[in-house]
Amino acid sequence: MKSDFWRVLSLLLILPHLVSATAISRYHAFQPGLLLPRQAELPDSGVACTTKCTLNGCGSGVCPAFGGLLAKRDLDVELLSNSLKHLNVTDGLQGNVLAKRIFSYDVDSEDYVDRDPTVNEAASYLPAVFDGGENDYFGQLLPLVSAQEDERAVSQQREFGNEPFQIMSGGLHGCTVLAVVSNRGVWMAHFWEVYSNGDWDFDSGPFDPNFYIEAFRDRVIRFMRGRREDRVRRPAPSNGGPYITPLGPSIDGNLFNRRDTDETQIFIMAPVLEGEPSGSTAYNYPTRINDMVQAVHDVLGEGNNPRLTVYGYQPLEYEDEADQALINTSQKGMALFQYDPDSNGSGRREWRLFLEERFARHTIPAA
Repeated sequence: MKSDFWRVLSLLLILPHLVSATAISRYHAFQPGLLLPRQAELPDSGVACTTKCTLNGCGSGVCPAFGGLLAKRDLDVELLSNSLKHLNVTDGLQGNVLAKRIFSYDVDSEDYVDRDPTVNEAASYLPAVFDGGENDYFGQLLPLVSAQEDERAVSQQREFGNEPFQIMSGGLHGCTVLAVVSNRGVWMAHFWEVYSNGDWDFDSGPFDPNFYIEAFRDRVIRFMRGRREDRVRRPAPSNGGPYITPLGPSIDGNLFNRRDTDETQIFIMAPVLEGEPSGSTAYNYPTRINDMVQAVHDVLGEGNNPRLTVYGYQPLEYEDEADQALINTSQKGMALFQYDPDSNGSGRREWRLFLEERFARHTIPAA
């Protein structure tokens, strides 16, 4: 377990770098854990002895990261395959018969809710969505994990059109989810903890930013950027397992780079040190967050400075009985993005993002 020395050292490293969070009333955004200017540097700190996010760490049975998305009896394999391609959402969802539906925080409600959710509403709504409660309207959940049930990075990218859709990841307990959202579309991805960052021994001290850094670039950064020079021909080694080709598209900068009209934002959900509360800025892998933010800036190009929100979450401890009871039955470890071209029943195009009970929403201006 971590010592008091390393805990104090970690906090001392973090304190000089804290940035005050501000409310974003225009976007009804949740209070972010951190807002960073471009190229801001985060301290390297992190001590944790919880079970890390790997397939082996899930114990017996179906890993919770897959359980609600890939183990459903009604899963459409063809839709899953199509969802991993860069298609306009109407291509994958043309067969849906849409019931009358509006944004709310209850899968059984027919009343539009023009406010942020309470914690209790998020705690009940997210598991219901994970179990397919909104599939009749939004279509089947677009997954952020591989149908092969391995630890490769998986992304979804969609333009906002005339059909609603939803993207979700559950069972997070150390992994990172990143979303880039504009007025024209969304790119969202899931990165496994140990596979992406390497299996660092946190008992030895704060995370070393150079630890298997080339493998991290192969598995995360080069995938995000997707340039010709980013092709991985000779994968760097890692103690987090062998390299696996990612699924899904890299970020298409043309969906997010109209700086005058896109109102692009970056959202990151990343684990914090053991003992820290959700919402803390004491991230396990702070420089890796910086690297991902810089990769988005690289794709969008000069002149674009999207707003950044980082939400630090305390991973559930899968070996703890009380935490086990919360896995995919509460908001803990869940990330959900929903887009609706008719969110209020009167033609309002809107997207919303849940990171556990933290929440952001945005009304897309009329063309």
